[in-house]
Amino acid sequence: MPFYVPLKYSSNKDFAPRAVDRLIDLRAGLDAEIPAKTATDTLLLATWNIRDFDSNKFGQGPRIPESYYYIAEIISSFDLIAVQEVNEDLTPLKKVVKILGKDNWDFIVTDMTEKDLGGNGERLAYIYDKRKILFRNIAGEIVLGYRDQIKGRKSTIELPEEHEIEFTENSELTLPNGQKISFNKGEKINLEVGKHKIDLPEGQEIYQQRQFARTPFLVSFQSGWFKFNLCTVHLYYGSSSGVGKDRRIREIDKLCGYLKKRSLKDGENYIMLGDFNIVSPSDDTFKPLKKHGFTVPQGVYKSNLKGDMYYDQIAFRVQKDHLQLGDSQPNSGVFDFSKYVFKDDELDVYHDLMQNTNVRDFHDKGRKKGQPRTHEEKAVYYRNNWRTWQMSDHLLLWVELKVDFSNQYLDKLKTRLAT
Repeated sequence: MPFYVPLKYSSNKDFAPRAVDRLIDLRAGLDAEIPAKTATDTLLLATWNIRDFDSNKFGQGPRIPESYYYIAEIISSFDLIAVQEVNEDLTPLKKVVKILGKDNWDFIVTDMTEKDLGGNGERLAYIYDKRKILFRNIAGEIVLGYRDQIKGRKSTIELPEEHEIEFTENSELTLPNGQKISFNKGEKINLEVGKHKIDLPEGQEIYQQRQFARTPFLVSFQSGWFKFNLCTVHLYYGSSSGVGKDRRIREIDKLCGYLKKRSLKDGENYIMLGDFNIVSPSDDTFKPLKKHGFTVPQGVYKSNLKGDMYYDQIAFRVQKDHLQLGDSQPNSGVFDFSKYVFKDDELDVYHDLMQNTNVRDFHDKGRKKGQPRTHEEKAVYYRNNWRTWQMSDHLLLWVELKVDFSNQYLDKLKTRLAT
């Protein structure tokens, strides 16, 4: 249960009463929609992309104090939560964990991704209830070997039939970052000091070789009898079609293939979860999961706030009989916070708390840029933009798993002892 005591001493006469009312509604919603946590029987596993948590680098925030209480309240209903879009400053994350209670909750977080790789300087994190979850002391970010790197856009070069490159002592041949020259199988090239003629077929191919834009975060946990490796992701988006989408599909494929190889080698359980930027179950962005033997037995859900995309997924590649969904109904789903906090019709409640008044009062893009917003246009901005920077433009995705296999073990032991 989160700690609400600071609300008692708040000097803001509007904030605390409003937050208390919303928390009561939110708790009722969570009780109605999410199974109750158990001591030993089940694991409530979740993933949530919490939008730009919390740098305000896009100028749409910052988050107001009550947002942290709502985020903490939602997280407290689960045992283990993967979080995407955590930013450089860990103060907001630590604030949420403090509300949850540092004695019982902890977190593991990556370093920042490189901005020039398309990662926006983000971190990936796990927040977990120590009373239920054991960190198995293994954690790392996935970096692909050179042969397995993500092949980028292909381009060609044309060289003269006899092209000489002079190599003096300590010379280096440098190609643009992430590129290589590919030779036909069996071709070798030996370079020594002096002049050398390099014969390349016309139209020799050059490929960009890439790592993940945001390196996936693989951590080993245990809950009850269930030992598992969690890999949380925020994979590259790029664009809705063309080269950008092709790169996204390659990232998904490479990750699924990498974890498949690991599972075949070590025989352990692997769960991928996070923001895959998957369009739909029928789209090419989803196909790599099936190709590499990952399953989504709990079903797929539209996980963005607008309710039209399947960006977030929880996918399993586990050993036989190790995956059992909980008996609750439902035992999986998405949780729509907007039914309880920052509701659709609450523009007037939060109007004066929108600190970037230029964006609140004036259009900041498109053909109306610079023109004043009408009240209804402000309401659209509140629903589609401002509140997503307070909570998120994604919904939390969750699943209930059984983790107490005592009876199955005893049955097997009984059979063995009887022979």
